[in-house]
Amino acid sequence: MQHGIKIAFRYLKKGKLYTFIHIFGITVGLTACLLIGTVVIDEWSYDKQWSRSADTYRLLSIREGGGAYHRKGGTVYGGLGPSLKKNFPEVEDYSEIYPMPIHLKINKTDDLPLKATVLHADTAVYKLLDIRLIDHADLSPAGDINKIIISESFSNTHFGTADPLGRRIYDVPKYEERANEYIIAGVMRDLPANTHLRADMLMPIPRKTAELTPDGNGPGSMYVRQYILLRKGVDPAQFEQKVNGWYRRFTEVDSKLTFGLQPMEDIYLRTDFPAYQPVIGNAQHSYIFAAVAILLLCIACINYVNLSTARANSRLKETGVQKILGASRKDIMLQSLSESAIIFCVAAMLALLSYQLALPALENFVGHPLTFSFLGHWTYFAGAIATLALVCLFSGWYPAWLVSGQHMASSMQRILSGGKRNGWLRKSLIVLQFTISVTIMVSMLVVLKQVNFLKTKMSGLIPMVFSASTMFPGTINRTPCATSY
Repeated sequence: MQHGIKIAFRYLKKGKLYTFIHIFGITVGLTACLLIGTVVIDEWSYDKQWSRSADTYRLLSIREGGGAYHRKGGTVYGGLGPSLKKNFPEVEDYSEIYPMPIHLKINKTDDLPLKATVLHADTAVYKLLDIRLIDHADLSPAGDINKIIISESFSNTHFGTADPLGRRIYDVPKYEERANEYIIAGVMRDLPANTHLRADMLMPIPRKTAELTPDGNGPGSMYVRQYILLRKGVDPAQFEQKVNGWYRRFTEVDSKLTFGLQPMEDIYLRTDFPAYQPVIGNAQHSYIFAAVAILLLCIACINYVNLSTARANSRLKETGVQKILGASRKDIMLQSLSESAIIFCVAAMLALLSYQLALPALENFVGHPLTFSFLGHWTYFAGAIATLALVCLFSGWYPAWLVSGQHMASSMQRILSGGKRNGWLRKSLIVLQFTISVTIMVSMLVVLKQVNFLKTKMSGLIPMVFSASTMFPGTINRTPCATSY
């Protein structure tokens, strides 16, 4: 075995150009596959880190239309949560939760505001989400005093080592004359980046306790974004039917309205309806990216097989000498597989190095930190190594079988006569490689053109700056990102 590896190294050193092409192609394919796989796995991990994510659901409104048409929305009556908790023992708790963008100033005299996201939530949010407080004062909402809990990174960025508790920050109102003040009442651990509730701070809001009324009036009829926590073991489909049956008997004015439960773990990727959700993904896009990653790896492997089989005739002399010296077909195949293993190992190390160096650029491209990395999760890393070993085996098997199975007399006769061996597999792989490459390139061009079309197409709304400045004199200069009119 050691002798075979030494011969493999000598052969790879002899054909430096082919060795470089092999290593470069596989390195690029592996790096692209790892980077795209990181994004895909990160997308699939959204909101699975909460300890009660399997029991947490977003309440949806579903209004029946004509025929099979149903209009679904991410808001419900504010009294639905209190009514469900009162009437159904399956409900453990409910909470109103929604993120909103905000422009803030740390000091009133700051020239430019900073953009942040604040998560509005009532006190039950601590049961639904694993929010860990580092330090805090009284967090209960108190009248007109706006209290907020900032994240650890926000505190470190804007306050350094100073204690932020009790400090006041100010928003930049759009039309109000006076900026709203916010008192920092606590510091929490950063919310995970892989959640649709991604935010820089948390604002406690009063808990809604008004229940639904049969006539649809009262404070419980206001629309809110509400989440519900079911007790462990409750079947959500049966509970949903039970709730809708109760509501049909309860209501006097809204018989065409039903309610649905959307699992917390499905909200990011499977929200295809209006939900006032700033952080949203698309399951179909993640499947497409996963397919592209696999196709890129296939192209790299096919390229390796094609180049290896194309050089089979150049190894006639070497193979002949080995057979004369008593080498069996198995020995020749093991040597060829050793060459493949060396190439794939070197390419894998270079790919991992390139992957680690490219991660910051990838995070900058997607616009948020990635919580997943192959190098940070040993199970996924072991899976990637196992997949690489299988790819190496399957990619190196055919060239090894082809080289070891050559017969000297017939091969020399074919070369001297200018004949060609039936290389149907290699020809098929070449056609497949170019087909995949063209498909990926065409798809990429189509996507780029569609994105460019969306960016440049007229929205149909002609901005009336003059009318806005006439109707609201003196307000545009106080609007974030607006300097003059």
